[in-house]
Amino acid sequence: MKATEPSDVTRKMYEHYNLPDVVREDKMRVVKLRFYDEVGFTAGKSCEVKNMYKCPYREKSKRLVKDGGIAKSVWELVEYYDSHWNRTHTFSPAACEMKWYHYDEPGV
Repeated sequence: MKATEPSDVTRKMYEHYNLPDVVREDKMRVVKLRFYDEVGFTAGKSCEVKNMYKCPYREKSKRLVKDGGIAKSVWELVEYYDSHWNRTHTFSPAACEMKWYHYDEPGV
């Protein structure tokens, strides 16, 4: 976009990436990663070992799995409320299901 005459593809992609729901989705990915790092205690922890008996985290592995499961459950609730309170340009619920969506109400 900084070029003197950007191409049509560049212009359309720029407009797409600046749509409010696309910006929100990108920021949600960042928040999701941070949430898993802090609530699921996954910051700096990754493991290539597929054998649980050779796990470098040993006793902590069960705790990591439990905390990760809790973080996943909570994040699924956040995604549910986000999808029911914030419109996107790619999804429109059926008219009979609109009673479950709160698009014009204040966000959570």
